[in-house]
Amino acid sequence: MRTVAWASFVCLSLVLLLPSVARAGCSDGDGDGFEPPGCASPADCNDADDTIYPGAPEACDGIDSDCDGLADEVDMDVGAVPGPTLTSTNTPFIQIQDNGVRTDHITLGGGPGPAVDVNVTVELFPDIASDLVVELIAPDGTTVELISGIGGFGDTFNGTTLDDEASDPLSAGSGSWTGTFQPTGVLAAFDYGPSNGDWTLSVADVVPNFADGIFNAWEIEVVTLDVDDTDGDGWTACGDCDDNDAGANPDAAEICNDSIDQDCDGSDTDGDFDGDGTPDDADGDGVDYCSDCDDDDAAAFPGASEICDDSIDQDCNGVDLAGDVDGDGVDNAACGGDDCDDSDPTLAPDIDADGDGSDACTDCDDGEALVSPDLAEDCGDGLDNDCDGDFDGLDADCAGDDDDSAGDDDDSADDDDATDDDDATD
Repeated sequence: MRTVAWASFVCLSLVLLLPSVARAGCSDGDGDGFEPPGCASPADCNDADDTIYPGAPEACDGIDSDCDGLADEVDMDVGAVPGPTLTSTNTPFIQIQDNGVRTDHITLGGGPGPAVDVNVTVELFPDIASDLVVELIAPDGTTVELISGIGGFGDTFNGTTLDDEASDPLSAGSGSWTGTFQPTGVLAAFDYGPSNGDWTLSVADVVPNFADGIFNAWEIEVVTLDVDDTDGDGWTACGDCDDNDAGANPDAAEICNDSIDQDCDGSDTDGDFDGDGTPDDADGDGVDYCSDCDDDDAAAFPGASEICDDSIDQDCNGVDLAGDVDGDGVDNAACGGDDCDDSDPTLAPDIDADGDGSDACTDCDDGEALVSPDLAEDCGDGLDNDCDGDFDGLDADCAGDDDDSAGDDDDSADDDDATDDDDATD
């Protein structure tokens, strides 16, 4: 697998950016190789300055030198340096089942920042190559198709490296794809996403024809970037007042009188902006700035009624109230719904898994059709058929049961008291 040199990319863009064919009448005014918007893509955002173009080095100077539209304070190009290249190989040697999917995982660690170039090498020996759809899935779920619908009977992918920067697409090869090719998808979709975590290779046989194969091995190479954001709060050191504290940045909420400048305005605050000796209440909700989670919203304060799923924390407990936590389509009682357990997607009033007519919220065993509150007790099957908490010999519905704690069924005329004495009274 090739080694990617730092010189092959500039700051955050590792993919060489080349202008497309210009339209008639367009020109490169500053001679930096990029033309203005409307002429080519990617476009030069300042065609009068040859130091400003897509992919140019970015500095903390208030100028968008790389034309990505980001302010220096949140542009990870600023101060970025190359990080380590993470490489790992797995040899699962598993069968590619006909019309099935096989997956394998590689866990990467040690990347100080995002992924900026990803390449994959595979060893796959399908029966029919065109039946395969091979995908790479990043730790954040981003998915890129590597191989799809190419080749025929007996063709293989033996030491096949998929790399955006390869000179030839897969369609340029045949028979046994050995070497480096462009994937069917675009691996640049992983750029600036996570480098650390579980990377998954999915190998699917999508055509049912009774033909199997072997998923022998694969290797992943992830080039990383060490961005100038030590605390990982999304603000570069260029715009962060404390790059060692993720809770301190220009977007952070200020906490009163803790001697920390969370919002980077230059000082801690006591909430008394008008100098009258009392913390202000800007929204007039009766809760002062230092106690209110949002002093610009009169509907948000500690003790306020929470509105579900509106992305606003009205009651200042730190989260919005979710109506359907378990994703089963039924809201919880706090949000006006009737989900009996909003932490379990298998329990809801519209679910009847065993088809016995009782929903999962009322059925004591929704996986057993012979158990339901609407059924009579069967005294010989060992089940609590009527959901009363007792079964067979321990159930008062069964003839002969004395219903005492011993459950000894000592006679059919038992007086059902707890002493087991079979007396004539009670």
